[in-house]
Amino acid sequence: MIKTEYNQAQHTLDLSVNGKPWFSIPVAVSVNGQIFAPEFKEQKDGNLLFCDDLCTLNFRLLNDSVEFDFSLKATDELAIHEVIAFQNKDGGMKVGHFDRAFTTQPRRNNCHNMDFYRNLPDCSLNGYFYPTIPNFSIGNELGWVSFGLLDLADSYRYKLTENCSILVESCGGNKVIKAGERYKMPKMLITFPEDEWQGISLFRQKLIDYGRYTPAKKHLSQQPAWWRDPLVCTYGDELSTLLLPDVRMNDPRFNADWVRMLVDTAEQK
Repeated sequence: MIKTEYNQAQHTLDLSVNGKPWFSIPVAVSVNGQIFAPEFKEQKDGNLLFCDDLCTLNFRLLNDSVEFDFSLKATDELAIHEVIAFQNKDGGMKVGHFDRAFTTQPRRNNCHNMDFYRNLPDCSLNGYFYPTIPNFSIGNELGWVSFGLLDLADSYRYKLTENCSILVESCGGNKVIKAGERYKMPKMLITFPEDEWQGISLFRQKLIDYGRYTPAKKHLSQQPAWWRDPLVCTYGDELSTLLLPDVRMNDPRFNADWVRMLVDTAEQK
C-alpha cells in the first residue's frame, strides 16, 4: 500500500510502501537558479497547497496518482531559462537504493544508447524518436514511480537531473513573462506503475481521461501528400523544398539520375 503525506519538518512530500520509506520529494521549484519553497497553507479536498506572495505550489492527491502544478508571479520582466521541479538547497528527490530507470526515448550520446550507468532518463527531443513521450520512470526494490507532463512544455528538454530533480523547461531565455503576469509551469503527473512499461500505458490512459489525447488512426489516404513522399535525406529534403518549391519528392521521374539533378540544382541555388 502506497501512502503519501507531507513532512513539515523536512518540507517534503514523502511516499512510503507498507510503512517503508520510499521517495522524499522536496516541496520546491528552481526557476533560473532561484529556489522557491512556499510555506504550507492548507490541505483540503485532496489538495496540499503551498503559497506565498509570489508563488503557488499544489499537490493534488488522487487515488492512483498525484498531480503537481506551480506558478510564479513576475515582479519584473522574467525571461525563463531553466525550471527544475523538486529541487531545494540540498538537492533533489531522495530515493533509497535507486537502482532502475526507464524511458522510451533512446539517446544519441556519442553513439551510445541510454543505459542506467551512462545517463539518467531523458525525454528530450535530441534522441532517435520524435515526438517523444514526456514520461519516464525510476524506482527501487519497492516499486516504480513515473513522472509525466500533462501540458506541453515550451522546451525540447525534459529529464531527470544528476541530483534527482526534474528539468521541466529549458527555454534559453526565449520565453518571457511580463511584469505582473504569472509563469505557469507545465502540470506534472506522478503515477505508480507495476512495471516500467505500464508507466507508459498509465500515462496514455490519463491523457485520454483528461481529454488531452484522443486515440485515432488515420488511413493512408488521409495523410497529406508530402507525408507519402520518398525520403532522400531529411535535412536535404527540407532545404530542397525551400530552394525548389515546385519540385516534389514524388515526381514520376524519381530515380538515381533525378536525385543527382535535384542535388546539383539545389547546390547551384
